[in-house]
Amino acid sequence: MSGPFSLEPDASIAEAVTRRESTWVTIGGIVTAARTIAMPTGARAARLTVTDFHASIGVLVLGRVLEQIEPQVDEVILVAGKVARDARGTTIVAQLVERYDWGDLQPPA
Repeated sequence: MSGPFSLEPDASIAEAVTRRESTWVTIGGIVTAARTIAMPTGARAARLTVTDFHASIGVLVLGRVLEQIEPQVDEVILVAGKVARDARGTTIVAQLVERYDWGDLQPPA
């Protein structure tokens, strides 16, 4: 496959929010907030807010995935993971996070 990601989104964020809990979803968007947290086990995790300009969703990035890529605010990313719901609302528990490959292009300043 050619393109900026190895996968393609299969839902908008608004669609992802309506998916059943524990179903897989792949979304793309811009990281608008990122915060590193400590899990009860002592492991590091990151809570992200990702938007596609129509809706936003929380993304939880754990252990192995966080070690491979630590997303930053204003990065364009693709997230594949499972839908979860709790008191905060709908979240995607990330199994894969990829940065947008700008190739020869530079992101807007």
